[in-house]
Formats: sequence, C-alpha cells, structure tokens
Amino acid sequence: MDLASLNAFIAVAETGSFSEAGERLHLTQPAVSKRIAALEQQLQVRLFDRLGREVRLTEAGRALLPRAYRILSVLEDTRRALNNLNGDVSGRLTLATSHHIGLHRLPPCCAPSPAPIRRWRWTSASSIRKWPTRRSCTAAPSWR
Repeated sequence: MDLASLNAFIAVAETGSFSEAGERLHLTQPAVSKRIAALEQQLQVRLFDRLGREVRLTEAGRALLPRAYRILSVLEDTRRALNNLNGDVSGRLTLATSHHIGLHRLPPCCAPSPAPIRRWRWTSASSIRKWPTRRSCTAAPSWR
C-alpha cells in the first residue's frame, strides 16, 4: 500500500468519479484507475462498485476510508515532528478575508523578510478563478 494509491482512493471516494479524482490529483483517469486496481490487488478486496459512470464505496471501501485519512494524517504529523527537530516550524495557516483584503491588503504584508520561517506558500482562492494562485518564496512574511 503506497501513499499515491491511498491519495487516489480518497480522491475517488470524495468525488465519486475517477475522472474528477484525476483532475484533483493532476493525473489521467487511467492512471487513477491503475492506482485503485493496484490497491485493490494488494488488499485483495474490491473498494468500489462501478455502475457505468457511477462509483460507490463497497463495505471494504467504507472501512478503509477513515483509516486512509488517519494514515495520511499520521504521516503528516510525523513529517512535521521531524522537521520541528531542526527548528523548522511547518503547517497550514488559513486566513479568511474579504475579496478586497485578500487581493490588495494581505499580499504586501506577506512580502519576504528575514525571520525564522524559511519557506511559505501563499494560496489565494477566489470565486472568479478556477485554480488558486500560488506563490513561493524562501523567507518569512513580514507582519506589520
């Protein structure tokens, strides 16, 4: 059982579609299908019932889903704990703002400056754009 297969499984379970899961993971539908087939073969169970274009979790799939979330969560916590040993602090900080504040006021506050935070990623989700904007830098934001 590998992480790519677990991520594909979760994406199909959440979207109810191999094609939509592929879009979410930036993979083709056949690549998602192969990952699910490999996972089903490793576990020796069928995880989804496929009825035409409709996809539903089987009993085994419903049993695996919360465990898959926990596995990925434990892995992320482990990565974070090991990074923290180096003095690096990581994680996700989510800020909700109005459109104007998020577009015009917040980005200048997040300009690079010397600080203990070495890497950060700015993600701006707008109802106008289909895909979020992503920026990366090698320094910390300066909070004024």
